[in-house]
Amino acid sequence: MTVTVRSSNEEIMTMPIWVMKRLNLHDGEEIAPIIEGQSIRFSPVEQFLGLRGVLRDDADFDAAMELLEQRWQAWTFPESV
Repeated sequence: MTVTVRSSNEEIMTMPIWVMKRLNLHDGEEIAPIIEGQSIRFSPVEQFLGLRGVLRDDADFDAAMELLEQRWQAWTFPESV
């Protein structure tokens, strides 16, 4: 995946629609980017993933995370029209 970046003084990040859909983000939603080296993460996703640490002893949560991982591994991109 390659995304072209452009500079701006505005505190608005424009993303392609397909990236927003994959991150489950919607127009106007506020996010907090976390930058580590050349990687960028977004706080809503990080907050969700952080639940794994809080709920580390919860068997139901572990089963749900395992199911998500299995579905993620099986997921494929839809063919282009």
